[in-house]
Amino acid sequence: MPVSPARPFASPSDVSLALKEQNVVCEALAAGLQVFVPRKGGLEDFDEGEVDDEGGLRGKARPFLLLPARFHQDLDTVRDDVRDRLPRPLPPKPDGQFCCRYVASVDREIALAHDDALPAITPLQAFEPRILEERFAYRTPGLTLLVLRVAKLAEPVLIDDDDTVAGCRSWVELPSPTALSASEPVLSDDAFAAAVAELVAAAGDA
Repeated sequence: MPVSPARPFASPSDVSLALKEQNVVCEALAAGLQVFVPRKGGLEDFDEGEVDDEGGLRGKARPFLLLPARFHQDLDTVRDDVRDRLPRPLPPKPDGQFCCRYVASVDREIALAHDDALPAITPLQAFEPRILEERFAYRTPGLTLLVLRVAKLAEPVLIDDDDTVAGCRSWVELPSPTALSASEPVLSDDAFAAAVAELVAAAGDA
């Protein structure tokens, strides 16, 4: 199937949203080892201010910070060949804060209704096969692959670890817009387009 062109990268000046994701996944995205995150929910349009804990948010192009979480079990679920290509040690969590080094936006979403594509998708991300299989089977079978354009910030953003970000939720509305330093995409336009095309091919008619 033809692959629609990737959105050109544009460095955002501020954000008011963050996505909580495993620390190791943030670093895998930053290293260009994967260009998507597997979620149980996709992107949908909601009323102003609403963010869906299952993965929805208003507007596909809305930029957000990658907020690293789950530091103590990061490497337990990662494939051996990926583990050796990640920075060691992984960046630690500052006391009482989260250190956000990357900003991202969603380029597209790919819905997986069948698990036939999982073996082909597994090499294109950091997790062991069992992790994708468990996520696919959880509750209602299926996954949404959120394809992310990721950029590294020249200056990290520190977010307080308080009730605003606490709890088992993925998307976090920040109390106020947060100004960003300049950012540089972790993959060139051509490299990102090639990675997306490979992922689309692996997903097939899923």
